[in-house]
Amino acid sequence: RIEVDLNEILSEPTVNTIDNKQVFYRLYEILQQYDISFNNMLNLDRFNDACEIMLTRSIPIWKRFARDTKNQNEQKKYLCQVLNILEQLTEILAERWHLIRIITSQNDLSSIQLPIQRQFIRVQLEIINILLDLLKISAYEMFNERLRRKKTHATYLAVQDFVGKNEPTEEHNDENTNNIKWDDMI
Repeated sequence: RIEVDLNEILSEPTVNTIDNKQVFYRLYEILQQYDISFNNMLNLDRFNDACEIMLTRSIPIWKRFARDTKNQNEQKKYLCQVLNILEQLTEILAERWHLIRIITSQNDLSSIQLPIQRQFIRVQLEIINILLDLLKISAYEMFNERLRRKKTHATYLAVQDFVGKNEPTEEHNDENTNNIKWDDMI
């Protein structure tokens, strides 16, 4: 049932998942179910299946949220959520790869390519794509800031720089301090 709902929603490029609250809440519910499945798979030591759920099911939904929103801060929030998921997958896969390297001789590993290696590369490529998206957003923000400063009177800018007044910044109070805060890195 989840697959049918998800495929129907994601196959329609004209549906804005952010503006359509019913679709947004349904997708968010699906994301929660994927998180539960992910944790259950990890508890059953099904690491490859758990990573596959996140790579093929959960991450595309978060990326769709980022694509559909017009607010750049919201886009960054959704993309940072994807980065946090990918970081978690990287840790899991790195730990599994370390165990494989301990129990397998180097000669055997050099002649084969294991599924975990392919999955690890997919995660790395996804991280690169997300970082490129964040770079595009940052470049667009910098361009807009330059335009704003160019159009603003020089005396006003000098006073603003001297006084140290910038736009008000938001404080992010995050309960989860164990993960890297990608929001703070941007």
